[in-house]
Amino acid sequence: MSAKRKTPDKGPPAGLRIRSARVRRGEERLEVRFAASNEGDGPLYVQCGIRQILWDGDRHEVTLCFSDRHRRDEARHQTVPRAEILEPGEKKVIEASVPLRITRLLPEDDGSFDFEIWDLSKARTAKLVIGAAPTSFYFNPKRKSILAQLKGWGSDIEWSGKVNRRKRR
Repeated sequence: MSAKRKTPDKGPPAGLRIRSARVRRGEERLEVRFAASNEGDGPLYVQCGIRQILWDGDRHEVTLCFSDRHRRDEARHQTVPRAEILEPGEKKVIEASVPLRITRLLPEDDGSFDFEIWDLSKARTAKLVIGAAPTSFYFNPKRKSILAQLKGWGSDIEWSGKVNRRKRR
């Protein structure tokens, strides 16, 4: 397991550390839990909801983005992200989950559409992309689109590791 900082145009979120993380396959959902800490001097706003899911079936790798930086421009549903405030020296556990089976709608150029099934139960590895910033996100309706503003807000840190199976009781 490793944590690395990665953001295209900005440095990593100052002070954000991923202390531990776990992605585990439950009976019906892929469960995510990570502990984030703030080792910086000021507060950090850490995105706590999954904003995008990417699946590489050939590599059996799922990427769960708690960030908008990697979203495609044609993303239809754009909402303001939920964020947890981490004060300096504070640590919080953030949990989320996604269904093991996802059906994606694929629009075609002619206006028709098709479906694609993602079977995340086959995931062997997972990557978490976690966005954070020293200020909360505020949408400015006089500026660029909400997605462009979201992509420019904050920076990311990444974690990757194995997907574990839930232990039976």
